[in-house]
Amino acid sequence: MKTTTILLLGAILALGCLAAGCSDDDSPTAPALTIDTAPPAPPATLTACDACMAVKLSWAANDTDTDLAGYVVYRTALGQTWQLTVDPIDACCYLDRAPLAGPAVYAVSAIDRSGNESARTTFLHHVTIVDDDLNRP
Repeated sequence: MKTTTILLLGAILALGCLAAGCSDDDSPTAPALTIDTAPPAPPATLTACDACMAVKLSWAANDTDTDLAGYVVYRTALGQTWQLTVDPIDACCYLDRAPLAGPAVYAVSAIDRSGNESARTTFLHHVTIVDDDLNRP
């Protein structure tokens, strides 16, 4: 029933357009939809340092992309990669409060509001965890 109504309405509109002398150029067009598929620029100058049983990461802000949603932080150690931030963060620093002792590769990417993620900027850091309780007699 609905199909018949739509077809009938379409036929009436088409006949009305023919009677009025419309051409294909006069028919309404849908506005162009632009889809953002370009990733933002990756963060620059990633550094890491030990900070009281944690690793502090910092990087240069991405000032070139106007639709930046934030940054995503990753850590690769012991053959596994973890995403340390659940959602993109606004800050240009991150404190890994649960680092694993030994070598770790930290990476940070930028993500825009369309969900496009940049390449990851990486930094190899050797985590040294010193627990004062272990050193006491």
